[in-house]
Amino acid sequence: DHEWQNLIVQGDNLQFLKTCYRNVDPLIKDKVKGKVKLIYIDPPFATKSEFEGRNGEKSYTDKIDAAEFIEALRERLVYLRELLADDGSLYVHLDQKMSHYLKVVLDELFDSDNFRNEVIWQRTRAQHTDLKSFGNIHDNILVYSKNISSMFATQYVPHKEEYIKRFNKIDENGRSYMLIPAHAPGAGPAREFFGKLIPPPTGRHWTYKQETIDKLIEQNKIELTSKGTPSLRHYLDETKGAVVQSLWTDIVPLNPVAAERVNYPTQK
Repeated sequence: DHEWQNLIVQGDNLQFLKTCYRNVDPLIKDKVKGKVKLIYIDPPFATKSEFEGRNGEKSYTDKIDAAEFIEALRERLVYLRELLADDGSLYVHLDQKMSHYLKVVLDELFDSDNFRNEVIWQRTRAQHTDLKSFGNIHDNILVYSKNISSMFATQYVPHKEEYIKRFNKIDENGRSYMLIPAHAPGAGPAREFFGKLIPPPTGRHWTYKQETIDKLIEQNKIELTSKGTPSLRHYLDETKGAVVQSLWTDIVPLNPVAAERVNYPTQK
């Protein structure tokens, strides 16, 4: 009762969403409605197809199309919004065939101001095609928040090896760092470093005011180069890496024999 972990439901998702919305079933009362931080849905893509497992077993049917498909999703999204916490977010995974229609619906239900991103996910390698079109290698993920003040945990791409190699200095505590210039374009006055007034290089100015320079020296983050030029210590363990952008080309391995593939009819 006091350590909610998870719940797997087999059945009609619309009926279950209505059950959550009514909020009377003792199993989920006051535990789901208005409490969900993240919803990710990957509905059928209106392909008019039936999907099977690798052994021929029936997986799911995707026979509805166009307006019927959009209306079926709209009806569920009405309830899904009610389940979200005030700082919760919704991720809807579709393909380019239906995503634009559904964005109009989502703009109405969640308010266009709460649209956060359209993520482009490269789901496969480049395809050779004889069709009169470009190869289709991506899906779309529409991201909405329930409110403007939604929770978002910024994600970072791990550093590449060639970048890590640039941190080729080690301080007295064993921390890796590299030196970066403490000056920028544009003339400026001299500043005091380690008790000595030092002018910036010609046509440059020191990036920091004297008060900031004093604090950086206190923190052991200013170092003189072999030529006596003050530079900033940039530590590897203080660098999170590049922020993940809305174009995902390397989230999932593209190797056809990668362990990530699970032999499902459509890759998740």
